Amino acid sequence: MSTHTYIPQSLRLLGGVLLLAVTILPACTEFLSQSVEEVVLHINSPADSLYSQDHQLTFWWEADNRVESYRFQLVQPDFSNPIRIIDTTVIDTRLTFSLEEGRYLWRIRAENAASESTYQLQSMVVDTTAPRSPDLQFPSNESNLALDTDIPELRWNSQDSPIDGVRFPTQDSVILAISSTGQELGRFFRSKNEASSWNIQSLLPPQTEADSVHLRWKVVSFDLAGNRAESNWLSFQIIWP
Repeated sequence: MSTHTYIPQSLRLLGGVLLLAVTILPACTEFLSQSVEEVVLHINSPADSLYSQDHQLTFWWEADNRVESYRFQLVQPDFSNPIRIIDTTVIDTRLTFSLEEGRYLWRIRAENAASESTYQLQSMVVDTTAPRSPDLQFPSNESNLALDTDIPELRWNSQDSPIDGVRFPTQDSVILAISSTGQELGRFFRSKNEASSWNIQSLLPPQTEADSVHLRWKVVSFDLAGNRAESNWLSFQIIWP
């Protein structure tokens, strides 16, 4: 009886050498990549809600070894009605742009072949324009302030220049001095949430034989980005009762 040996189709003899046919499936990176859905990127700059005098800004975040790329988007003034858009996918963790004055929103997310994270959203304002010169309202220049009838209070108004149709709060530094000598009697700092007034009763010099004393005052305004504008000096006379 003759014996027959069965050789599968995947095996072949070539020159007496037995060959094994092996099928190699292409690698699927989705099975190899870790999910980045829960990744929260540590953003180094710019700070959230930044007000910047500098129009050139670097966007910088920490790398994550699970991430293959980063999706970056920047719009002015917001995502619902943008007038300027930057939308890019990058491998690096730093981007630098020269931006015009305006209000901006920007966001970033982590991505790889398997997944993507939630966008992290931040805001910023590029403000290179000084606020408007402070308006000194009371007492007016060369006016008289009688202590028996008038309250010795300085009042003024300050405003920032609008950016994309929005005005932001200002802060003020007020200086009171004696006109003749320039001796400074005091300074008052008004934060953005305080009224624009300053009672100077406690700062007035002691009453002398003279019936009055001549003083002067000015206001320096600062916007949230640090731009400044100042008024001229105004003089007024305190008349003792």
